[in-house]
Amino acid sequence: MIALQLVPVRHVPERPAPADGEMYHDVTRVGIATLTSAGTDNRVKEFIMNAPRLVSCLLLAIMLTGVAQAQSPAGWWRFEQTPADGKVHASAGPAAATNPVATIETVSGAKVTTSPDVPGPFIYDPITARSYPNKASLDLSGGTSNASDIGSAHLSIPSGQLGDIESFTLEMFVKPTAEFHEPLAMKSRANDQSAELAIHPRFLSQWKQTYWGAAVTPPKAGKQHWHVGSYVSIGRLHAGTLGWRHVALVYDAKARSVTFWLDHHLEASQVLENPLKLDDAPWLVGRMTKGGLVGFVDELRITPAALDVTLMLRARADAISDVKFDSQATLLPAEIGYYDVKRHFGAVGDGKTDDTAAFQAAMERLNNHIPLAFNTLYVPPGEYLVKDTLAWSRYLVLHGAGPERTIIRLADKAAGFGDPAKPKPLLKCSNFNGTGRGSGSAMANYAYEITLDTGSGNPGAIGFQYHTNNTGRVENLVIRSGDGHGVAGLDLTLPWPGPGLIKHMRIEGFDHGVLTSHREYSMVFEHLTLKNQKKTGILNRGNICSIRKLTSQNTVPAIRNEQAGGMIVLLDAELTGGANNAYAIDNAGALYARNVKTAGYRGAVHSHVVDEKQKVDRRANVEEADVKEFVAGDIHAPFGGSKSSLGLPIMETPDPVEVPIDQWVNVRKYENKVANGDWTAAIQAAVDSDAQVIYFPAAGKYTVAGTIEIKRPVRLVGMKNEISPGPGDKSPANPPQGNDAQKPTFRISGDFTGIVMADRLSLGHVEHTGPSTLVVKSGGMASYVTAPGVGPLFLEDVGHGGWHFANGQKIWARQFNPESRAPAVEITNTGAQLWILGLKTEYASINLINTGGARTEILGGLIYPVQKVEPDLPMFRNTDAWLSIVIAESIYAFPNHKVIVEDRQGEQKVDFDTLDWSGGRAKIPLYVSRPE
Repeated sequence: MIALQLVPVRHVPERPAPADGEMYHDVTRVGIATLTSAGTDNRVKEFIMNAPRLVSCLLLAIMLTGVAQAQSPAGWWRFEQTPADGKVHASAGPAAATNPVATIETVSGAKVTTSPDVPGPFIYDPITARSYPNKASLDLSGGTSNASDIGSAHLSIPSGQLGDIESFTLEMFVKPTAEFHEPLAMKSRANDQSAELAIHPRFLSQWKQTYWGAAVTPPKAGKQHWHVGSYVSIGRLHAGTLGWRHVALVYDAKARSVTFWLDHHLEASQVLENPLKLDDAPWLVGRMTKGGLVGFVDELRITPAALDVTLMLRARADAISDVKFDSQATLLPAEIGYYDVKRHFGAVGDGKTDDTAAFQAAMERLNNHIPLAFNTLYVPPGEYLVKDTLAWSRYLVLHGAGPERTIIRLADKAAGFGDPAKPKPLLKCSNFNGTGRGSGSAMANYAYEITLDTGSGNPGAIGFQYHTNNTGRVENLVIRSGDGHGVAGLDLTLPWPGPGLIKHMRIEGFDHGVLTSHREYSMVFEHLTLKNQKKTGILNRGNICSIRKLTSQNTVPAIRNEQAGGMIVLLDAELTGGANNAYAIDNAGALYARNVKTAGYRGAVHSHVVDEKQKVDRRANVEEADVKEFVAGDIHAPFGGSKSSLGLPIMETPDPVEVPIDQWVNVRKYENKVANGDWTAAIQAAVDSDAQVIYFPAAGKYTVAGTIEIKRPVRLVGMKNEISPGPGDKSPANPPQGNDAQKPTFRISGDFTGIVMADRLSLGHVEHTGPSTLVVKSGGMASYVTAPGVGPLFLEDVGHGGWHFANGQKIWARQFNPESRAPAVEITNTGAQLWILGLKTEYASINLINTGGARTEILGGLIYPVQKVEPDLPMFRNTDAWLSIVIAESIYAFPNHKVIVEDRQGEQKVDFDTLDWSGGRAKIPLYVSRPE
């Protein structure tokens, strides 16, 4: 019997009960790339690291299984010739025997022929490292797509012809022309003293849907049946997925494991209590019953070894040789849960082979599937030549091995990239469908550690057309043109970009380094380097851009803010190399610039803005090379005093300590401490270990009912997943006003002063009481509370609403998107120091309550009420505190905020209600309030 199941990591929310006592596995994503190491079976390691629970002794036994040696197939039927006398000879077989023969068995007049319909014109065998021409497949359709029109037709292969087999890999390409739900291929059994294994799609009558799957029947036991996938996943077998598929069933006798692979992805797996006994019953492939396959079969291969996926057959459009699909994990451990563009999708990465199809297949498979879930596509070291746009829509992380090691390069003079009037991107992410309607739901798109090279002879090329909403991050990217030509390096012109964070990006060449447009939503840039642009460094057509640490080396203007509705916030910039007939910054909209140094230009700023509401034509030039502070528009300081911003000190977000990935600790190492689905003890054990980095594999939520205490520096790394709080008591420390905070999921305490960092994780409820520094990147919290003496907080690309800062804490936030359904208070600052580069909020909310001597500086972003605003709801409320604001607003419903800033300093009270208008945009060029 089956004693242990390796169950999937994601499930359809409501699934029917198994029929006839069968069990099934429902998987939407398990195919995890693995770290290759001597003496370890990569395939076994691959599904083990995704197992929800595995006892240590079994884990050790499986991990010690030796690497499957590359072996000649026991039989490889290629179907290149029409079967003669109802028999098909294999192209390869045991060296000591004649190539085995498969007999075609037909019933009720079924017809079997060959067809020119093939999965690819070439088949590449990684075992021999050779490509073989592929001109025909076996047609079992009988000339119809109606399963009731034909009888059965299948191949029968006597086991005796294949020699003694213990472990095996049964693989093939199949193209159904109709749904079917009977076995496709199987090692049959003569009686119940032996085992039977099958590739076996399954029809779920409750849903009236069919899914790919497999089945194992151990000796003297019932059938154990898996199905894989969800409603719109690649695992569903329906009219939309009836193209060619590669399927494989692998049995490893030493590891006692059975795995099912669909299109080179591990979809389901089981570990058995005992090795299976295989008898002399034949191997059967095709339409064995009337409900079986109607369609085509190609490249049927049985190998007497448990092959790693990197050794399975690949269908290709081109002939390749001497290519291996294994790769080495670099910046993330393989077991953290990503797909590998080489291992799982067959990319080569040699700079010569066309890898377009591999990337397109990967992005089509991994993005925007239901249930919506993040996937990460890892691009290992190499140079990947492509000839067309690579595109995904949302919920995907593209992760390279470093911009100097992972390069995606567009072929020189690629078709479709030659016309600047019709620009075309090398890389694109957006769910905008191009019909003229915009989309604000291109959620959470990420790209890291890659070079994008648009090659030479591609003047219509765009390096990266990027679109993300609410959260999203691009970091450590190089975008370059091989010959300097091209339309733009980074294109942010699809409706509607942002909010999102661009950090540590270098763009070389192109007409424009960065192109932005549209009123919504806003983008944040930090550490952006632009070099050798032909027209502008940054061309903004109406968007809101908050930029810090811009380095521009250009003769042309570094920034052109050419529409009145646009807004630029620029801090700490160096703009050099300019021509003496141009200004470094050419502005027609809202501009706030501070600490900007220029060289070579005629002057730093040329500004010409028309205030439509007040009918004011504003012109102002900064002829000097450097700018201490410049505001294009009115400065509002209702209590008098200095009209400069607060100028709060700015701290860089701490970088993570570099720790080799082989020293990272998988939280699942402590999975034996999970009780009733509660991960509290397991995570606590990981935190209490000496690991500097703890990672949470991509397996959905980790539910925590208790509180995890962190009393030392540690880095927590996820894959855009959640550590979700269970029910608990109210937090006793600094309970936030009006916020229903739960018992802390994490309590960061103790007297240490090091750094606790969380990257790509949602942390639940956090209580931060010690002097340590907390860094949160591309994640969030359900609530956050502090105590006196608390250390600093850094936020990058963080969402969620209801933030409460207090106790003199210092907070630096970049791309901060607190967003709650109205009515709500997005941020409460009681006596803390809060610096924000790029704030975006939504719905009719009080965006900030600033009180108790707090100091808050907001530099750029968008207030987006969406609906009508009640008259007693100010946009900002400031009481006896320091506040400076530079921000824009999009107003589509009236009434809007009647009061923009409800401001009280001592006995004086001001209800500030003035917005500047230009280009149809409401703005606050600069608002400053200080206690007298």
